[in-house]
Amino acid sequence: MFIALIALLTWGSSIDAHAAGPMIEVDPIDATGAFEFDWFSCPCFRWTVQVKGMGGMIETKDFLISSDALVNFITKMTAGNGDQTAQLVTLGAMEALWKGGHIGVGFDGVTVGDNVDMAYNDILKTGLYAIINILRTGSVKLDVHTGYDFEQMSINTAPAQQFNEWVSAAVMDWHTGIWSGRLTAQVVMPFDSNGLSGPGGWSYGADLSTGFRVLKISDIAMTLGLGGGVSYDPFRQDFGLEPLSVSGRVFMELSWVDHIN
Repeated sequence: MFIALIALLTWGSSIDAHAAGPMIEVDPIDATGAFEFDWFSCPCFRWTVQVKGMGGMIETKDFLISSDALVNFITKMTAGNGDQTAQLVTLGAMEALWKGGHIGVGFDGVTVGDNVDMAYNDILKTGLYAIINILRTGSVKLDVHTGYDFEQMSINTAPAQQFNEWVSAAVMDWHTGIWSGRLTAQVVMPFDSNGLSGPGGWSYGADLSTGFRVLKISDIAMTLGLGGGVSYDPFRQDFGLEPLSVSGRVFMELSWVDHIN
């Protein structure tokens, strides 16, 4: 699919003989290791490994198609005995932006796996959203997302449940010199046939991650950073779980970025 989009944009740009060719950036692989503290049902320390592959972007005069990763794998283990507490895989996430209109669409990809820390098992999640680009400069990008998520999971040993959710989020990315980061804030509104009145009520979350590049050799870069997040989901109370989750992390990231054009 990503190759087809490259071909389509390249062909579209070649229609105008005076237009410059598309700028293509490929991120073959990005690996992050983190030491994480979670406070949920109990204070917990975790090792987290995240591997992202096949990311990148294609930019023409009018359009920008990008993906943080077409393949994204996350696993978490307890810091003490190495027991696995989460394993999630997301495939196919990507965005397309019409630069002139500052609007676009995004696909969350398809996520499957388990998150034992949150007592979520057999997760299946996907979603589509609209994008409004508020700010886009050489170093800062601010987008507003709003769209629909479908999620299926079982909690503890309960039967699997399905959720329809309306999700709105603000996402800000920045990259200035050796510093980079992302700030996200979102509201999740479950709904059913009666409207925005699904189980549990509205949930909220925010996450901040920032780091600085400490080493760069050709297309390979190493970044060290800090991050943290907070979320509130009243639905978890129905299963005797704490609705509030707070986390913090220290991470090291190795990335490979290849600028083709």
